[in-house]
Amino acid sequence: MKRSARRRPRSLVSSGRDCLVLVVVRYDVWRLRYVNTSTVTATYGVTGMNCGHCSQAVTTEVSALPGVREVEVDVAAGAMTVTSEQLLDEALLRDAVTEAGFELTGAV
Repeated sequence: MKRSARRRPRSLVSSGRDCLVLVVVRYDVWRLRYVNTSTVTATYGVTGMNCGHCSQAVTTEVSALPGVREVEVDVAAGAMTVTSEQLLDEALLRDAVTEAGFELTGAV
């Protein structure tokens, strides 16, 4: 019987912010990994963007902030979604977006 190589990770131990996860690579290969399960996602408005280069500039500056895990920029909507370990200080975020050459209009 052939087993599926793709399986969802199963949580083994959870303590506070970290979680020990069993990742099944193949039916006979497993790995244990600690994963930080506590993240915050927030969406902000950004004005002045009109191309992929604009998106990349904002992504690069915001990604450099401490604690930021992921940045998604939607140029058409003028929005940026930031996933971080904790809620970011809006002044720091505003400075990063300004450094990229755009304006942060605030949380959406």
